[in-house]
Amino acid sequence: LTTDIGHAIACRSNHRDDSAVKTNLASREEYDKRCHVRQLARHRHWPATPPNQSQPAASAEPLPGWTKSTDFDAVIIQSPAQVAATLLDFSEDDYMSSIVVKSGLPFTVAPKSLCILRLSAIGDVCHTLAVVRAIQDQWPETQLTWIIGKLEHSLIGDIADIEFLVYDKGREKQSLKQLKQQLAGREFDALLHMQISMRSSRISRLINSPIKLGYDKARAKDFQWLFTNQRIAAVGQQHVMDALFGFAESIGVPLPPNPQLRWDIPLTEAQQAFAQQQNPQNKPTLVISPCSSQRARNFRNWSVENYIAAAKHAEQLGMVVIVTGGPSELEKQYGDAIAEATNATNLVAKTNLKELLALLRQASGLLSPDSGPAHMATTV
Repeated sequence: LTTDIGHAIACRSNHRDDSAVKTNLASREEYDKRCHVRQLARHRHWPATPPNQSQPAASAEPLPGWTKSTDFDAVIIQSPAQVAATLLDFSEDDYMSSIVVKSGLPFTVAPKSLCILRLSAIGDVCHTLAVVRAIQDQWPETQLTWIIGKLEHSLIGDIADIEFLVYDKGREKQSLKQLKQQLAGREFDALLHMQISMRSSRISRLINSPIKLGYDKARAKDFQWLFTNQRIAAVGQQHVMDALFGFAESIGVPLPPNPQLRWDIPLTEAQQAFAQQQNPQNKPTLVISPCSSQRARNFRNWSVENYIAAAKHAEQLGMVVIVTGGPSELEKQYGDAIAEATNATNLVAKTNLKELLALLRQASGLLSPDSGPAHMATTV
């Protein structure tokens, strides 16, 4: 059974006795009041009627807005905020993914407000910003609120036309409490749940929205599908940015064949002056960011000997070489080794993200593995 008045989750009764399952059912007028239900219909009978209505016979016509389905034995209908919490009590074998019956997507008119949930990492946030800019270009009057990580906020948090709510994973309890206060009493036309993690899914439960758009089932890892009620189109072998643009297309923002992507991350005069100080003669500059984030079986980092060879070659071509990186011991070792063997300026652990972006904006090229700086370079 499916309906157009709520959020429906279809359940496979062959894994449990459906008579033991309780459900909520609300009429159109009573839906927002989250009325409590009657009982679950069995054997593909029509569901129990809302309060104060007579009980139909099993062969009766469906209630207004209901249609028949032969695929499932039962439905659970609840308020959006309760769907994920209810499903956590049952296994994935017991329940299918949520089925959205009253979707409202794609929007036919500009939504009043959207909430973007993408906490990290640096590169993925850069990809997400391109999507957000496309939404702004399509709907300039739509209010955008972005829940973002603390480090990532330091890179793009001064963009004037986006409201940022900061989540600090180092202070999880305090951050959740603060977010709850900031989101209290607010409702968004849609949530774009653009991050796959249990941390972000937990945050999504604080966001009041009738539409919670997430990844398709194949890509919705870490049980993200439990916390969303709509999916982007399932496409295999997509680049991360293409997948993220699937959210824009799902809500009604078309992607042109040859899109002119924009990021427009602001830089202050002081940040640009810092970059200029590293190359006062305005020579062609090669920035080397030698390391990616640490993880098991990390084969992305090039050897330090190869970076030294590349730096020497760039210097022979008359280029200024600047080595950048974070504060990890591995990055410091790389930076020291390259600087000792060449004339490169070693700025490892000496820049913040804005200063790094300023360096990249003035650079002729970047040599880096798949990492945040590589995606930051794309934005400039």
